[in-house]
Amino acid sequence: MRDFLRSEFFIQNQGRMRVITSFLLSVCLTCLILGFLWDFVANRPLKKPSAEFSSSPSSDQGIIKKENIVRLIMRQRNSTPKKSTSTFQAKAISDIVAPEPDFKLKVAELNPPVTPTEAKGFNLRGNLDFSVFKMGNFSTRLSRAGAKQGFITVSLLWDNYNDLDLHCIGPNREEIFYSNRKGKIGELDVDMNAAHERSREPVENLYFPRRISGRYQVCVNHYSNKGGKDPTSFTVLIRVEGRREMRLKGQISSGQPKQDIYAVNIR
Repeated sequence: MRDFLRSEFFIQNQGRMRVITSFLLSVCLTCLILGFLWDFVANRPLKKPSAEFSSSPSSDQGIIKKENIVRLIMRQRNSTPKKSTSTFQAKAISDIVAPEPDFKLKVAELNPPVTPTEAKGFNLRGNLDFSVFKMGNFSTRLSRAGAKQGFITVSLLWDNYNDLDLHCIGPNREEIFYSNRKGKIGELDVDMNAAHERSREPVENLYFPRRISGRYQVCVNHYSNKGGKDPTSFTVLIRVEGRREMRLKGQISSGQPKQDIYAVNIR
């Protein structure tokens, strides 16, 4: 009896399971079919109206392709930004005219000023005048001669064989020149065109190494003519630490007295 009931129950449950299984299979199959249809509809290519790329039966496909290419080129030309117009015009180098330099300058407009502001006791003689010169000649000649530099440095430059001499009287009233080259406070370290020496680019140099208050009187003397044309033009360069350098130009002939050039006052 017990075995019978069990078999009967099993048979009834087995029928139910078959029904449930069939139902689930039919549901899955329906979902698969619906999914396939949805995918087909969603991915179906849409035909967009286009007069340029429409495919219509024609006896000459080459003409249609050329027309499409021409349309594309014209579209690109319309979308390309136009070049900006420029007023620049090329000009030959030979046509370029440089402006004429303006040499009409007043002495007050020169930089640095050529008028001394700290000078005292200056005696203008022998066509002596102020001028601004390039330092190149001085620098080359002084460097070549091994000239030294101190708190006060005075240099003399001229351009012939004549023997010019540089003198300077210091605050102690001692005169530094060729006969007293090394004094108590100053020294003449470069002396050219003396004796048998002959140079077309002579220079002389004297310096005072330490700062000593007082008056320094600079002079130039024409010692002898050695074949150079007189009057001999010369340039004096005066350098004082902390001040703007000064350049002075003048002329002197053989037989003329010694010229007072400039007085430097140190306080």
